[in-house]
Amino acid sequence: MNFGFSFLQGIFAFILLILFLLFYFKTSKTVKKTFYPIMFFKSVSLKSKRKFFLKYFFRNKYFFIQLLILFLFLLLFLKPFFIVKNNSFLNNNIIVVDTSASTSKNFKNLISTVKKNLGSKNTIILSGKPARIFLEDSNYQNAVFKLSFLKPEIKSSDFENALILAYDKIKEKPYENYNVLIVTDLKSKLPSTVNFLKSKNISVSIIPIENNNNNNNYNHNNGNNNNNIDNVGFVNYDFKNNNVYLKVKNFGNKTKNVVVQSKLKKVNFSLNPFSFKTIVFPLNEKENIIKLYSDNDYYDFDNTFYFYNPSKKNVNVLLITTKNNNSVEKALKSINYVNVNIDKNKLGVINKNYDIIILYEYNPKLLLPSFFNDIKNQNALIVISKTKNINSLNSILPFKFFSQKEGSFKVFKKQNFVLNNNVDFSTVKNPYSTFLEKNNTIVLAETKDNDIVVSYTKNNIGRIIYFGYDDNDVFKNTPSFPLFFSNIVDFSSGINDFYKYNIDTNRILEFNSKKTIFYPNKKIPVFENTVNFNTPGFYKIDNNILAVNFFDEEESNPFVKENYAFIKKNFKTKVDKKIYLNNILLFLILLLLFLELYFMKKDLLI
Repeated sequence: MNFGFSFLQGIFAFILLILFLLFYFKTSKTVKKTFYPIMFFKSVSLKSKRKFFLKYFFRNKYFFIQLLILFLFLLLFLKPFFIVKNNSFLNNNIIVVDTSASTSKNFKNLISTVKKNLGSKNTIILSGKPARIFLEDSNYQNAVFKLSFLKPEIKSSDFENALILAYDKIKEKPYENYNVLIVTDLKSKLPSTVNFLKSKNISVSIIPIENNNNNNNYNHNNGNNNNNIDNVGFVNYDFKNNNVYLKVKNFGNKTKNVVVQSKLKKVNFSLNPFSFKTIVFPLNEKENIIKLYSDNDYYDFDNTFYFYNPSKKNVNVLLITTKNNNSVEKALKSINYVNVNIDKNKLGVINKNYDIIILYEYNPKLLLPSFFNDIKNQNALIVISKTKNINSLNSILPFKFFSQKEGSFKVFKKQNFVLNNNVDFSTVKNPYSTFLEKNNTIVLAETKDNDIVVSYTKNNIGRIIYFGYDDNDVFKNTPSFPLFFSNIVDFSSGINDFYKYNIDTNRILEFNSKKTIFYPNKKIPVFENTVNFNTPGFYKIDNNILAVNFFDEEESNPFVKENYAFIKKNFKTKVDKKIYLNNILLFLILLLLFLELYFMKKDLLI
C-alpha cells in the first residue's frame, strides 16, 4: 500500500507552514498568558527562557486545536490518498447481473461477486424479466453504494434483452473499449446474443456467483447435481369452474412426502423423483393462499400460491331467439350468478340495462331499427350465432359470408384468449365460408380451410363475438359448451376475470398518475406511478387487489443443466485503486471545531 498526494502544488503551502512553525519556535520569547482564538499568533515578547514556549504551548488548548485545524486544512488541500491493489478491469464494464428467482438463495454472494468485478466506470443491467438498466456509467464508489440497496427479484431470466441493452450501450460509443461480464448462477440458458457479441469482437466473460457457504448447490466445472439438495414446488396452474389446478414437481432424485394446504382443503401425497402431480383446490371469494410443505426444500419462492377471486355479482343477460329451451339458454341458466331474460317477441326491445345481449337463431327482419343504436348506448356484448340470414349482419361483422359448406369439420383453436381458455371446440356442421376484412379481429377458432367459426372484435357498436354453431352441432353436448359461455359472462361483465386480478411477477405496470400502492407484507404505502412486481403476494393499488405469482420450472430447478464453455475464471487484472482521505479529514476538522466551541463555552469565553 502506497501513500501520495493528488494536488502537488499544495506541497509548497505545506512546506511554508512547517518553515513558519520552525521559525516561530526558534525566535519566540513567551510569557505566561492566556491565548484566545484567532489571536494565538499575536504574542507578547519578553525576556525569558526558550523552554517556557513549549511548556505553555501544550498547556494552551486553543492554540493546539487551531494549529491542528490549519494542519488538516492544508493536508486536505493536498488531496491525500493511498493506493491498494484491486482485481478489476481497466476499461468500461457492462455487467449483466442475473437477478432471476434462482439467485435469491445466494443473493448476498451475488452482490459480493458483482462488487469484486467493478471497474472505474460501470453500467449494470439486471436480467430479471423484463431486463432493464440499473446503473449507467457509474464510478466504483457509487456502484458499490447503489448495489447495497439492490433487493432480490422473483422473476424469470431475460438474458436476451439484457444483452441487447448491453449492445445498444456499446453502439452509443463505439470508440470506447467495453468488457461485458455476465454474473450468473449458471442455471439460465444464455441466448445466441452471446455469440453475436463475440462476433463483433466484444469481450464477453461468464462469472459464476461465488459461494462461500457449505450449501454449494452446483459445480462450476461439470454441473453435477449435489445429492444434499432437494426441491419440490409449484410449477404451473390453471383455473376452471372456481377451482385451481396446481402442478407440483419433485426436482430431486429422492421420493418426497408433500403436504399442500389451504383454508378449505389439505392434501398429503408422495412424489417420486423427477415427477409431476396435479392437485385440485377449491377457491374462496377474495384472497386465497395455498401452501406447499416438504422437508429440506431448497427454494421458498415456489411453495406458495396466491389467488384473488372477487365477489360475484349478478349478471343480466338478454337472449333474443326464435327457439325455446335451446342449448344457449340452458348453458346460461347453469351459471348461478346469471339472470337470463328471454325476448319472446324477438323485436330486440331493450328497456333496461343488460351486461350481455345475445342474438341466437333469430330473425333479423323482426328487429326494431333502433336495436343496434341501443346496443351501442349500452356498450353491451353481442353474441351472434349461425343463422340463415347471416348476410344481413355484414354491416357489423368484420368479415363476409359466402355459401355454406356441407358436412362436419374439425375446429382448431387459432390462438389462446380468455374466451376460449380450456375450451375444445370439437366439430361444426355446415359452416359458412368466410373472408376476413378487418385486422382488429381475434380469430379464436377456425376449420382447416380457414373458415371462421369463433371470433372476437371490438368496434363502434361494442364488443362482438361471432359464434358459428347451432343446436345441431356436437359441441353443444360437450363440457366445453357451458364453459365457453361461462367465459363469455366473466369476460364481458368484468367480474371473476381471472386474468384481470391474477398476474405473474414478470411485469411492470405504469400509470398516468401516482397511485397508492401497498406491497406484500408492508403496512406503509408508497405513492408511485410504476409498480414492479418483483415479489409474489397480494398488491393493493388504490382500491384494487392483485394476486401476483411466480412459477418457472427452470428457475425452480436447483441444479445446473448447462456446461458453459467460456467461463473465465482468471479474467481479472490487477489495477491500482486510489482511496481518497478527503472525507476523513473533513470529519476530523469538523470534530475539532466542535471541540473548540465546547472549551470556549466551558471557559465562559462565549
